[in-house]
Amino acid sequence: MLQLDIELQVGDFRLDVILEAGRELISLFGYSGSGKTLTLEAIAGLRKPDRGHISIDGDTVFDSAKKIDVPAHRRGIGYLIQDGALFPHLTAAQNVGYGLGRASRSDRDARVLELLDLLDLAGLGDRYPATLSGGQKQRVALARALAPKPRTLLLDEPFAALDASIRETLGSELLKLREELDLTVLFVTHQLSEAFSLGERIAVFDGGAILQADSNQTIYRSPKSRRVALLTGAANVLDGVVEESSEKELKVRTRDFAVLTNPYPFSKGDRVHVCIRPESVLLIRKDRRPSRNSRENNVSGIIVNRKARGSLYTLQFQVDGSGEGSDPTILQIDLPARVYGVMRVGEHREWAVSLRRDSLHVIRAEQPCV
Repeated sequence: MLQLDIELQVGDFRLDVILEAGRELISLFGYSGSGKTLTLEAIAGLRKPDRGHISIDGDTVFDSAKKIDVPAHRRGIGYLIQDGALFPHLTAAQNVGYGLGRASRSDRDARVLELLDLLDLAGLGDRYPATLSGGQKQRVALARALAPKPRTLLLDEPFAALDASIRETLGSELLKLREELDLTVLFVTHQLSEAFSLGERIAVFDGGAILQADSNQTIYRSPKSRRVALLTGAANVLDGVVEESSEKELKVRTRDFAVLTNPYPFSKGDRVHVCIRPESVLLIRKDRRPSRNSRENNVSGIIVNRKARGSLYTLQFQVDGSGEGSDPTILQIDLPARVYGVMRVGEHREWAVSLRRDSLHVIRAEQPCV
């Protein structure tokens, strides 16, 4: 169990973070400069917080009030950065064994062979870093971080410089390792897909603070704030006012249309944000009757832009009647390429959409809207 509650001032930037992590992999997600790396450095003992407390498996490694500050090498931390920082003059095996200087020769050799085998590096121990591929180098660096049997593993964008296919492979291997070795792992990334695919939980960073730390599905379906929704891919966040509220449903009036949602604990007149992810917007041909599953919250409009993105098409849908005297209401739609072709989307401009109530998430507005 890792527990931290720290504050750290670096120039004009202030980090104020509270987080708990058990035997799990938590993705620390956010834009560059949001405080993710500073958090890792404070946990590892490379940065001294101005105030706070850090404990690992019940052992206090930092406490400003009690003047405890355990040196980095005694905290039981494994730390891996983006480029791995391997020693070019040492072989793969020598790099892995570098942190085991106090172990006997036989114990060190056994541990190195164990890790090389565990990370699919068997037979490469005598190779130097210059002769290894990018993925192999990161495996060696990960093996070196694991060699001293750390209680907590800190990974700072370790796969960022690798090709997508290699990142995916190493990510899957990392999840298996976490379970096999029963580790607490904090994984820094600014790639949303990586945060969702790897993290058993996600801590969303912004401006030196954690806005929300929850399970993948909770972050995905129920962001606590407009900022979290936008950071985690909810491209459609509409300002609205509650018109009706009951035990069965909520009616929200946005600037250009009204929607019915599942019930939420809001009252008539409350200002809210309605969030819907782009893959949840259902596209409907205007010359055909909507199916039973797409008759909720129908809105007409036109496609004003479309962009091919490999297996997806991203569409910009302008709501009818919007934009008169103000910016138009634009909904982003992500559509699988196969569906795009079958529906012949490229041949038509006028469409309707369905915003199904079970795909709408309503949160309290943080400032006046509508």
